[in-house]
Amino acid sequence: MAVDNPKVLKYCQPQFEDTPDADGVYKVYRRRLWQLRWDDLPTPAKNKLKNNGFLTIKVGTYSGSYDYTWSQVKGYIRNLKTNLDETEDI
Repeated sequence: MAVDNPKVLKYCQPQFEDTPDADGVYKVYRRRLWQLRWDDLPTPAKNKLKNNGFLTIKVGTYSGSYDYTWSQVKGYIRNLKTNLDETEDI
């Protein structure tokens, strides 16, 4: 499944160094800026991820079947630079 929503793509972006190198290039510091707090996830969500490899999250007007809503899961997604959990809606 392709993701083309910029509000969703931010969770796939790397974290770059705060200052550029001598060539003016900002190097990748971490592969992902955002991380799912695995240890804090509810057991049913962990089990579903272990068994299926994914969770379907209901966002906006999505009308298909889903496992959780964005409101239920956003607090388990942490910004590794600020060390704060997500509070924004998609």
